[in-house]
Amino acid sequence: NVSHIPAAYLKETVPCPPSVKVELCNTCNLACLMCGIGGRDNPGKEVIDLKVFERFIGEFVKAGGEEVGLFFIGESTVSPKVLVEALRICKRLGVQYTFLTSNFTLLNPMLAGELMEEGLDSLKASVNFESPEAFSEGTRTKGSLWGKALANLKACYELRNAKGYKTKIYASS
Repeated sequence: NVSHIPAAYLKETVPCPPSVKVELCNTCNLACLMCGIGGRDNPGKEVIDLKVFERFIGEFVKAGGEEVGLFFIGESTVSPKVLVEALRICKRLGVQYTFLTSNFTLLNPMLAGELMEEGLDSLKASVNFESPEAFSEGTRTKGSLWGKALANLKACYELRNAKGYKTKIYASS
């Protein structure tokens, strides 16, 4: 739904977008060369005010919004309690589809299980490197995190299957 602009959006007053991404925190545990977070004036450890988030999601759903991505540029798993509570808010307020993209270095099976249990619809691993060396060079962090991300992805997949969760799991490269 993003390859062309529907006629309804070519007017002075446009309808609510069907899908939004919300940045829950403005930090990341990696420093990827291709990411915009490093170019910000004040990247840090701030997290969204969940009362503001709840109001925004309520207004979004009331206006016809359907899908919420619980990430934007920051890595949402840096703030796991905020991430889980944001998902709960979305589900409680009637968001039809929730999704998350993560670098998977912090998305251990316990956190992933909690998200799947709460009804996360889609979980995507952003796997942008072919080796620990490439990972280290591209993220300016330890290459060992590459293996950790892949192990977490595998564990999440196995947990999803073992528990029968409905969460779809994807990987991009």
